[in-house]
Amino acid sequence: MVSIGVSYPIGNTCGLDGESMTAQVEGSQHTNGLLEEEHFDSVVETAVKTFDRPPMVHTIATHYAATLRELKFCGYNGSPVLWHPTAITQPMLYPLRHFHKLQQLVLSVHLPTFFDFELRDKEIIAYWVN
Repeated sequence: MVSIGVSYPIGNTCGLDGESMTAQVEGSQHTNGLLEEEHFDSVVETAVKTFDRPPMVHTIATHYAATLRELKFCGYNGSPVLWHPTAITQPMLYPLRHFHKLQQLVLSVHLPTFFDFELRDKEIIAYWVN
């Protein structure tokens, strides 16, 4: 199963217009005014039990966890922050643990590059290239 978009297909981990991420990541410019807020209590509740309107990964897990071997969820806006995940990230991704036959998982993540009042893009790129 592959889902690719401009926004993170699993759900928005960054809060309304990216406010949750902006508060946690120094110098974040991830906001674009287009992100809707997820219903935090519903996401947390569905991490451990069935709910009337579960998040997407929970729904996919309910029907296909026993058979899916590959999952790809790609999209920048609202993607989980790699270094400082927001409070909703873990419960939103929790249902992934039910995919026991999964062989490949691809997830978009936001990697903040602003540190110590400087953009560190070139240093990070050099690290990965080496």
